[in-house]
Amino acid sequence: MQQVLRQDPDNITALSNLTFVLADLQRMPELAKVVERLKQLRPYEPCHFFKIGKEAMRSRNYPLARDMFLREVGRQPNNHQFYFQLAMAYAMLGETRLATLNLSKALANSTTLEEQGLYAAKLAKIRAR
Repeated sequence: MQQVLRQDPDNITALSNLTFVLADLQRMPELAKVVERLKQLRPYEPCHFFKIGKEAMRSRNYPLARDMFLREVGRQPNNHQFYFQLAMAYAMLGETRLATLNLSKALANSTTLEEQGLYAAKLAKIRAR
């Protein structure tokens, strides 16, 4: 962890892990500094915009959902779930090309055969239309 932070002092994952270590060691002044730095680097909790986007989808506010998923994809560009939800928002907005593009990205970033099968089937269904 310290080696990572020497090379990349703003690495959010390493800083987050460091908070647990410092808390366990009761090194509160150092912990406070790391927590403050994390707040500067990540002013919103993980998946903050994703949660808003999911709620917007439930409320059928697809433009807001799209915007929130786009923000989350920008923050975590390797998360297949964010691309999938973004694809669904685009599909609900009638943006088939963008839905297909983002579903392809969800497939490319998925990590299990089950996810890959799900995304491939949805992609085939969209392309068949």
